[in-house]
Amino acid sequence: MVKRLGILLLIISLSFAFSPPLISKADVSANSTFRMAGNDRYQTAVEVSKNGWPTGSNSLILAYGENFPDALSAASLAKKMSAPILLTPRNELDSNTANEIIRLGTKQVYIVGGTGVVSGNVADKLISMGITVERIAGYDRFETSVCVAQKLGSCSEAFIVTGEDFPDALSVAPIAAKKGIPILLVAKDYLPDSVKNYLSEKNIAKTYVVGGSDIIDSNVVAQLPNPEIINGSDRYDRNVNIINKFSSDIDFSNVYLATGENFPDALAGAALAPNTSSPIILIITTPSYGTNKLIFDKSSLIKSIRVLGGTAVVTDKTLSDLGSDPDKASNVVDNSTGNINYDQWIINQATLRILAKQAEEKRKEWDSYTTDQKYNRTYKQYVDKLADYNKEFNILKGMADDKPDKIISDQADVLKDKISNTSSEISDITPIENSGDSKLYLQKSCEALKSVVEKVNWYSFYKSINDVTQINEATKELNDAVTTFNEDFSKSYNYSIITENNGFNATEINQANTELYKFLTEYTTKFEKAYDNLKTAYDSMKNGKAQIDLMKVAKENICKPGYFDSFTSGKEEVSKIMDTYNCGTEAYKTLEQYSYDVITGDNGSDGNAAEKLSAFKTKVDELKSDLTKMEANNTAIQSVVDHSVQDAKEAELEFLEDKGFSSMEEYQKALEEQEKSTTAKQIADEAENISAEMKKQEEEKKLLLKLPINDG
Repeated sequence: MVKRLGILLLIISLSFAFSPPLISKADVSANSTFRMAGNDRYQTAVEVSKNGWPTGSNSLILAYGENFPDALSAASLAKKMSAPILLTPRNELDSNTANEIIRLGTKQVYIVGGTGVVSGNVADKLISMGITVERIAGYDRFETSVCVAQKLGSCSEAFIVTGEDFPDALSVAPIAAKKGIPILLVAKDYLPDSVKNYLSEKNIAKTYVVGGSDIIDSNVVAQLPNPEIINGSDRYDRNVNIINKFSSDIDFSNVYLATGENFPDALAGAALAPNTSSPIILIITTPSYGTNKLIFDKSSLIKSIRVLGGTAVVTDKTLSDLGSDPDKASNVVDNSTGNINYDQWIINQATLRILAKQAEEKRKEWDSYTTDQKYNRTYKQYVDKLADYNKEFNILKGMADDKPDKIISDQADVLKDKISNTSSEISDITPIENSGDSKLYLQKSCEALKSVVEKVNWYSFYKSINDVTQINEATKELNDAVTTFNEDFSKSYNYSIITENNGFNATEINQANTELYKFLTEYTTKFEKAYDNLKTAYDSMKNGKAQIDLMKVAKENICKPGYFDSFTSGKEEVSKIMDTYNCGTEAYKTLEQYSYDVITGDNGSDGNAAEKLSAFKTKVDELKSDLTKMEANNTAIQSVVDHSVQDAKEAELEFLEDKGFSSMEEYQKALEEQEKSTTAKQIADEAENISAEMKKQEEEKKLLLKLPINDG
């Protein structure tokens, strides 16, 4: 009997080796799901208002509907005033918004933002409706957030979020409103005086800073009172971390869902969610791991899900995908029956096995590379990323030109977020011995491209309001930013092309592209002028004439070089420039004394002056010689760079022609499709293997059950 029991236990263990795992899924569809949506952002805000204030509201917050900065801090004020947030275009009050204001019976409207975002025409329209209007606005978005905060009264805490993007402010909005604390906007790399003064005047004792140093620089955080950083890998991760941080202040009975890719829907919901101490969960079309886990973990508490926005922004499929335990196998439950779909489970297992094999193969291939090869391949990936981001920018520019009435701020914000994340990744790269300044130029390319996206955002905004003066200024700023990016990116691109093709020494490449040449030229020219002036003054002094004016001009050109951080491989040249400056300073001081002697008739210092002047000339000549050599070297190397780039382009065209493709993008797409097809076949074969193994185990189980029991 004991042996029989052992056999049965063996059968059970074998069968569980391929048994589908237990699937636990929060039945989101069973919860009360209610969608608040209109045909556009203005109507959606109206629907939120109708749902939250069915009997009306004496007060109302009115914000600009096409861009986010001024309105981000409005949620706490809306809660204090028990008021909804409605949206309006810049120049005229939206008709749906106007009708909702009438329905609400509103007596007081607070316009958040200056006349640049909500014009005087809108305010006049409200006044003509018999409504009292108060505008809350500062010099910029940062000061506007302070002006809103001043309306909240006394408090000891504050949320600090970036004023350059919207998701973080929307994540904290319902929590800040519930706790009655302000949301203050700051720049990435500086703390605005308006915010600094507010924190000091209000004796704020605690600040919650949302985002890491790539979003709000550590120098800014260091100036804040008792800062606590709430970070995450992206906007969705930070949203989840914020909600978990303040979960004790949240009632999860009702949760609000809004897209994290745009701001208006969540902004309108930020006024309603605090009324029930509810969170706003930001989601994307395919919900992230953290978002799914949050909803799964809180599924027993969630009674109602309120969706902000229509199916174009939060799809029904997105809702149906929510609730699965992300730590277990997913998508294997038949929603119609609740039973496990074994065929789907087998496919999932096969997929996991194949992906694991592919990952292992890639890991082995990566391990086989030298350190230089790893660096150069990683480098090329980031160059390709930036090239793709540049294409996205050009699309945005085209949108701004083709449809000037459409604001591109949402798309620009998403692109800027991508660039920031990429910049953060690049900062973690460890340069190799011969990589020169390649990493520096890649980082500069990121910063330059981010500036380009910021400029095109403002360019689009001014086009939308048809401000010709601002359009012209924005066009110039955008063109300048594009030029800077192209200069920096071309250096990154050249490094990538050359190292990929012939392993050219990056230090030499950077010598051809570096700003050191400009730096050396600038100071060599100044020192040469200074020497000529000093020599002319000296010759005149020998004839008994002091030359005070020439000495002054010379002194202006003997200037100490500023801090030079753009070239890590040119310390020797920078040191020579500094030595020349010191020699020039000594020569000037000696000649200055000599000029006084000439005036008094004493020529005793003539010899010392000649000696110092000669030493200065020697140093200047050395710099001129180095400059001449660098010019020749740069010309030769730049020629190699240009030829290498041209050769690479010709080789690419020849390769594409041989393969039958018109562009590298087309080839890459075909390659991806081929890889998908190969992977699909591998998964199908692996699924057959798993099915065969399961069938074999089932047969063995049946055979074992037929064995006679040996009681002996």
